[in-house]
Amino acid sequence: MSLPELQQLKEQSSDKLPNFRPRAGGYNLRKWYKYQQNLNYLKEHEVVLAKILFSALNDLEEEERAFLASKYCVPYKVKNGISVRPTDKELAEEQGMSLSKYKAKRHRLERKMSYFIAEYELKYKDEYEQSLWFKHGNGKRGGK
Repeated sequence: MSLPELQQLKEQSSDKLPNFRPRAGGYNLRKWYKYQQNLNYLKEHEVVLAKILFSALNDLEEEERAFLASKYCVPYKVKNGISVRPTDKELAEEQGMSLSKYKAKRHRLERKMSYFIAEYELKYKDEYEQSLWFKHGNGKRGGK
């Protein structure tokens, strides 16, 4: 998706997506590997968040999804006792791109994901709120 297409999507979506957050794509993508590896162990509200993320990922083209997967859907590496993701520099070299082009593409795709996430947050809003209701002990499954 080109920059003019993103701008057009933003203009069309501003009224429909009052919950749009430009950085939501990157934030949710960071949880991709966790959700995929621990799907059977997620809490109820995390299951809804995973649905939102995976639904948004489905709206991407295969090449775009693969690009983001190389950054976000990989196990952490341990360096000096600290768990870290592959760096942008490492991934840019791996893909034969300059660092600036790699970052620009990643940011563009993260922003595109933000639009999709905002749409699915609206779709799953009631389910998410219900899961939080139970999480905090105010529903039938917990509390006093």
